[in-house]
Formats: sequence, C-alpha cells, structure tokens
Amino acid sequence: MLTGGVNSAAQMLRLTQPAVSRQIRDLEDSTGLTLFLRKRGGTLRPTADAAKLFKEVERHYHGLDQIAQAVRNMSNRRGGRLRVASMPSLYLSILPDFIGAFTGARPETDVPLMATSSDAIIEWVERGQVDVGLVDWPFSHPNLKRVPLAGIDALAVLPEGHHLLQKDVLGAADFADEDFISLPRATQFRYEIDRFFQSAGVERRFGREAHLSMAACSMVGAGHGLSIVDPITAAIYWNEGIEFRLLRDVIRVEFSVVYLQKAEDNVLLKEFVSEFQNAFRSYTSELPSRMERRSWMLRSG
Repeated sequence: MLTGGVNSAAQMLRLTQPAVSRQIRDLEDSTGLTLFLRKRGGTLRPTADAAKLFKEVERHYHGLDQIAQAVRNMSNRRGGRLRVASMPSLYLSILPDFIGAFTGARPETDVPLMATSSDAIIEWVERGQVDVGLVDWPFSHPNLKRVPLAGIDALAVLPEGHHLLQKDVLGAADFADEDFISLPRATQFRYEIDRFFQSAGVERRFGREAHLSMAACSMVGAGHGLSIVDPITAAIYWNEGIEFRLLRDVIRVEFSVVYLQKAEDNVLLKEFVSEFQNAFRSYTSELPSRMERRSWMLRSG
C-alpha cells in the first residue's frame, strides 16, 4: 500500500521478497478478498477492498499507539485529562496562571476550564460532568470530598463618591438607610451576610438581587446600591466608579475544592488539589498589598 511493489515492501520490512509475497497470499486466503492486482516487474496495484482494509487497520493501529502512550504517561505519572469548573472570580483571577503552570509542568495533560455558580458546580461534580470544582461551599456532602482553602474576609462595596467612604471601616448599622444588593439565598455567603445584619439587629433595605458577586459589583457601580463581596472579586472590579471598605465584624468567605469521593486515588487530581491549595494561599496572602497598591494608583491617577 505504501511502496507499490513487493521488493520495496520487503526492503522496508526487512524481510525477503518471497516472505512478503507469502504473507500477502495468506492474508487474501484468510479474508477471501483480492487485495492486489499483480503487474509486470513486481508492482502491485491495490484494489478497492485493499484500500478499505488499509484504512481500518491504520485506524486501529493509531488507537493502539494512543493506548501505549497513555500507559507510558501513567507509568511516568504524566498526562491525562482533568475537567475543572470554577466560580467566575477564581476563573478570572488566579486560575489562568495556575493552569498554565500546572499544564506547563505536564505537557501531555489537558485541563479544560469552565465557569459557573457554586451550586451548579456541585451538581456537575456529583453527576461526573467535571472532575474538580472550585466553590464557596463550606458544607460536607455525602458523595463529595471537600478540601478547604484559605479563608478570606469579605469587603463592603460602594459607588465612588458615596458619603460612607469617609469611614475606613463599616459596621452593619451603616447600611441601614441604604439600598442593599443581595446575593442569592441558596448560598453560604448570603447566609453569612444575613447573619452579619441579624446579629447587629439591623434591617436592610433590600434593592436588587445579583446572581454573582461580580454582578453585584457592576450594579453598585451603576448606582443601584451597596453590597458585600469577597476580596477576590473586589480585586477584579477595583476600578473607577467602585470603592471598597473593611467590615467591623468579619464575614469569612470559605472557598473549597470538591471532587467525587471515589476519585481519591486519581494521582493527577490529587496533585492539582495540593498545588492549588498552595497557590491559593499565596495569592490570597498577597491580596491586601495588591489592593493597597491599586487604590494608590487610582487616587494618584
């Protein structure tokens, strides 16, 4: 098929010409097909059946090569595919550099990355649609393994020029007469925010509701009210039109890595979780100084 003749095929296979001719006859006898038309000078012309059979054989050999490569990758603890779903704030901040470094150290590893809300990620992981989820979900789950990440303190978000920006730290009472942009009820972060106000006996003036913290920041910038978000989102959205302040009573935001309990023996997954824990700890520890520099740049600009 590749050389067009018995002699040249014998040279390529390092066999004798009679041995190649015999193998062709044996294959035709066993299949009942006429695979080649013999021409003068030892040339062979493949039939249509030969072309079809060659295509199938080539396809299966390619599959065997892929299996062999996968075995080599596993033996060398390299390669594989890890589907990751993340909250948008992590997707737009720490993850691009982390995924680049993780796959750069493992060139044969594929890590497709998706972004959605934490509740959707929990469902995706449980159904096996993704292998790893990065969420603000501190609860245990019967089918999922949860690995906690470093906790960080939430921030108040206000529009530029708001009178409360005269204060460096805000308490629950400062929000009493302001429209408040809430996050969805079915989240742990919303529960912590509700408790922040309830503990102080403060009734919020509910305005609009945002599905994500990023949307809450945009709505604050558009003048629809005040909100409370995690500092990772704050770092992304810290621009003209939006300012942030510390809260007097801390609201802790707890991020987690989640995956199926039965996947605990996945070496690539365990390496991803361990390395991301370290990267997240380093990233969040640098957030205060990064935001302080950003604030100075905005003021000086």
